Amino acid sequence: MAGGPSSHPNDRDAAVNAFRDRIGWKISAPREEPDFISSDWRNESELTYSLQAPEGHLPWAGVSDAVVQDIAIPGPGEHCGSCTIDAMQLRDGRFYSYIPELLSKVQQAMSPPAASSWRSPQTRFRLNLAALYPGNAQTVTQAVPVTAAISPDSQLLAVSSTTGDRHALALWNLATGTRRITLLKPGSQKAETLVFSANSHTLWAGMANGDVASWETERGTPIRQWNAHRGNVKLALNRDSTYLYTGGADGTVKIWSPSGQLYQTLQLSAGEVNPSSVRSLLLSPDGRQLAVATDRTIQLWGTDARLIKVTTQTTAQTGGLYSHALANSMAFSPDSRYFATLDTDRSVKLWNAGTGARIITLRTPAPAQALAFTPDGRTLLVRDQQQSVVYWNLQTYQRDRTISVATGNSLEPVDTNEATAIAQPITLSPDGQTFVVPLLLPSSEPVLDLRQTEGGDRLTVLDAAFTAHFSPDNRWLVTSATTIQIWQP
Repeated sequence: MAGGPSSHPNDRDAAVNAFRDRIGWKISAPREEPDFISSDWRNESELTYSLQAPEGHLPWAGVSDAVVQDIAIPGPGEHCGSCTIDAMQLRDGRFYSYIPELLSKVQQAMSPPAASSWRSPQTRFRLNLAALYPGNAQTVTQAVPVTAAISPDSQLLAVSSTTGDRHALALWNLATGTRRITLLKPGSQKAETLVFSANSHTLWAGMANGDVASWETERGTPIRQWNAHRGNVKLALNRDSTYLYTGGADGTVKIWSPSGQLYQTLQLSAGEVNPSSVRSLLLSPDGRQLAVATDRTIQLWGTDARLIKVTTQTTAQTGGLYSHALANSMAFSPDSRYFATLDTDRSVKLWNAGTGARIITLRTPAPAQALAFTPDGRTLLVRDQQQSVVYWNLQTYQRDRTISVATGNSLEPVDTNEATAIAQPITLSPDGQTFVVPLLLPSSEPVLDLRQTEGGDRLTVLDAAFTAHFSPDNRWLVTSATTIQIWQP
């Protein structure tokens, strides 16, 4: 649209103002009296409620006059020195945060995910992590990724890297493979876990020293940093980015505001006399439950700080077999109704995510190591210790099929005979048509086995990679091992 948001792809505020002007939400003339709450935007009561309204004028995406006035004008006997400011921030935040997110979702909806198959992915970029570390040639060859995350808008890639004694964190443009900005220059601070806010405007990092840090992604400006735990910090962020969940080596999970205010501390003593380190945090899609994997347990909590169920608990006898798999062997169904976990009786159990009641036990031929629901919620994929992937039909609770990922329909381009699965999760593409299983060849080379979800047929094998991340728009696949590669279908 001429003069609209697409005319300002790199300026969020300009794009919002262009959108405002295009649909008639800007006042046509200055107000007779200053209105600090609405600035140059129309109020709800000033909209054109008729067929003559400009296209897109209704429905209103702002904040109702009643809500704003209730904040800005306290009742009789009430006093609030900052209420007008609060009202201004409410309306300003609604326009300049909500509308960009809405426009981004509309753009994604109008440009659906790529329909092409991941049968023959092509390398688009290989990130030059060494460029972050000025130094001698030996230092350059030792720069390797620690962890990576893709922004929800599929525009940014955050990569934490290390040379062993120095660590860095940078944002990269996913579409061009170019470095956008360095957030942490080479030094002693190491980011172990990364997560973007829902609108992609903020990046959060769980640090190896127990800190939590955040940055604004447009300019890379540091926002805040504070100490949360002892040891490496694991992170989870709810969908609207209002609650941050952290876990560490102190055997606790903490719930924070984005500004670092501590709301609640969850003591993970259930099932463990001496709580062990948190290895993974997983929020249900609806944000009502939090799954916590430690060294010895999988625990299901309500985000209201209520322990629902200790679903899995290892012992001295079973710990060696299962402990390394706990972090990857828990999953919520897409509708948040079910929670699936491995159990130490060589089974997978399906739980009611809200009550913790067991629904059914699914018997597996070998101990499970990774779980994943398909996006339609109809199938649970279970990868076991024998390198098989079992398809469990969640309507009949029967096995639909079992495939072996140690071999394939073709040995090209990589011979995977006798390969073993790496302790990494099963990764599904956003459209659910492809899944990825990391393997370790007999030569100790890590590879990724890409499979068609429906029938389990092998699509291809990508070498020199042991983790996979699909972009939300399904246009990119990011893999990592000794470096980061960006692939296209």
